[in-house]
Amino acid sequence: MKRWISLSARVGLLLSLLLGMLGVASATWYPANRISATMANDRDVTNYKISPNSTTVLYSADVQIAGRRGLYAVPIGGGIGIQLGLTPVDSGSIYQYDWTPDSSKVVYLGQIEALGAPHIYSIHADGSGKQTIDDGIPGTIVSFKMVSNTHILVYTITAGLAIEIYSVRIDGAGSGIKLNQTLPAGGKVVQSDATADGEWVVYRADATTDEDFQLFSVKIDGTGRQLLSGININGGDVQDFTLAPDSHHVVWTGDLIVDERVDLFSWTVDGSGGIEFLHTSGNDVERPLVSADSQWVAYVSDNPIDGEQLRFTPIDSNQSDAASLYFTNKTTIFSFAFSPDSRYLAVIYDQGVIDGRGLETHDILMDTRRALLGLGDILDFEITPDSRYIISRSKDKNDLAVSKWDALQSYIMTDLVVGRSVDQYEITAQGDYVVYRADRNAEETVELFAVPLRYQSNMATQTTKLNGIFNTTNDVTSFQLSKSGDVVYLADSTAADDKFELYARRNQHKLYLPLVIKGQ
Repeated sequence: MKRWISLSARVGLLLSLLLGMLGVASATWYPANRISATMANDRDVTNYKISPNSTTVLYSADVQIAGRRGLYAVPIGGGIGIQLGLTPVDSGSIYQYDWTPDSSKVVYLGQIEALGAPHIYSIHADGSGKQTIDDGIPGTIVSFKMVSNTHILVYTITAGLAIEIYSVRIDGAGSGIKLNQTLPAGGKVVQSDATADGEWVVYRADATTDEDFQLFSVKIDGTGRQLLSGININGGDVQDFTLAPDSHHVVWTGDLIVDERVDLFSWTVDGSGGIEFLHTSGNDVERPLVSADSQWVAYVSDNPIDGEQLRFTPIDSNQSDAASLYFTNKTTIFSFAFSPDSRYLAVIYDQGVIDGRGLETHDILMDTRRALLGLGDILDFEITPDSRYIISRSKDKNDLAVSKWDALQSYIMTDLVVGRSVDQYEITAQGDYVVYRADRNAEETVELFAVPLRYQSNMATQTTKLNGIFNTTNDVTSFQLSKSGDVVYLADSTAADDKFELYARRNQHKLYLPLVIKGQ
């Protein structure tokens, strides 16, 4: 006997299957487990970082001797931790550490007092193959930064009054390569960043005249160095820069044409050309931001009469094409961001003494603006990876709310009692949950929660508590999300106050989406 299913039922079944395939409605939180070593009452885990492939957690802790911090790696699902940096008997410090992009190695900047100056070390995640990868260049290493999609890092050294940058292979093959040119007495590199493809480093330095900052680019191997910003006028400076995700454009601000007036510029990283002058209105420019598709630049323009304006323009055009989101009442622009699909621009701005901070969106494709209503005084926001929703936090109770770009409806995601607040929140890379840290139910007890990201009115009733049973003296102090959707969090244990250990809560998922975009 055949069983007939109605059209509506079949559509519902198909939708349920689709949601299950996407991992939006079918995610499951596995029980939490402690992943750090058991800490004595006077010991703590202090810092931690999840590997890019979401399999391992790196953490710093004084596991064996109080005050002597080592570096440990442990599987995110739990297991035996491996000590990677410094030993309990070492007198020294680890200043910085990070994973290589492929998660195969850990790199750290550390100093053992008996050996003198800090060095950069690399070591496999299983504890093997430790080596020093800097080659004793005169000066003191102060920091390093991984270069995406490569096995190279860029590090900064100080030598007397000079500040310079070098690149070096993480496997230790070859010597460090000086990237900047010879600096004048007291000269310094004050800002540097590598393109997403790992081919170029752009840096800001007073490389020709002390205290006269210009913009340069150089290939990661030290060749092809060139001046991007041209000759400064009347002591003007390049003040800030940002790289486009396409690794092709660099956008910067500076008073290069008229002294004391900050304008906006764009050029190609390789120096081959581009539109140089993006903005001119007689007003200062700050905080340039490039969209994910590298087509648009948003920035804040200071208007002495009406306050700040948020403007945006094509990255390869000129100031005649710039559009302005115009606000009145001496507006202040607090935060803004493009959506991951680069279609929308969202901004938090000052609505005045009575109305407080509002959230407004602009549809770049349709050239329409809409204020998001009914959310209260907005503190900050995040945009989901699929660009469908905005999660915002309001000032009144630090409530979280979800809205669509058209702002026809906004739903509260949290159910905080009076006087409680959300301290931290993140969207999973799959876009299925919002995880937040809050004293939601008990005064002075900050715990960890997850709410499914579905655009409906009863989301708060589906909240999952991620940490264990806490008393009034215990708190979750921070958390991080892996790219696979798992949560790692730091908390003082239920057994003893002020003993911080590391825990993980696994999230069953199926969908991988781009990373979350936040308002800058």
